[in-house]
Amino acid sequence: MHKTISPNKFVALKYRVDESRPVEFEVASDQPVKTYVLRPKGLDRFKEGERTFKYYGGFPDPPRRLQRQKIWLPFSGEWFLVISNPDKFKPAEVDYEVYY
Repeated sequence: MHKTISPNKFVALKYRVDESRPVEFEVASDQPVKTYVLRPKGLDRFKEGERTFKYYGGFPDPPRRLQRQKIWLPFSGEWFLVISNPDKFKPAEVDYEVYY
């Protein structure tokens, strides 16, 4: 899939698991981006600008152009792959895939 993320903005991509299980994601971007794997409450805290929230995976620091991670989600239900463009001036062209 492909997304253009405006400067200093993010996208929250919604997924669901029926049981605790591993998931894998890949992100390739022309600009370094940050990623987080969040549950709904963590996403709410992230949106509110909180600095502390629980995340289950991702690469928040330092931002990276290429990311690949396989993680175990210890829950069932909704989860989000958040891709954040920290650049204040340039949009990020991002390709991503999520695998179960």
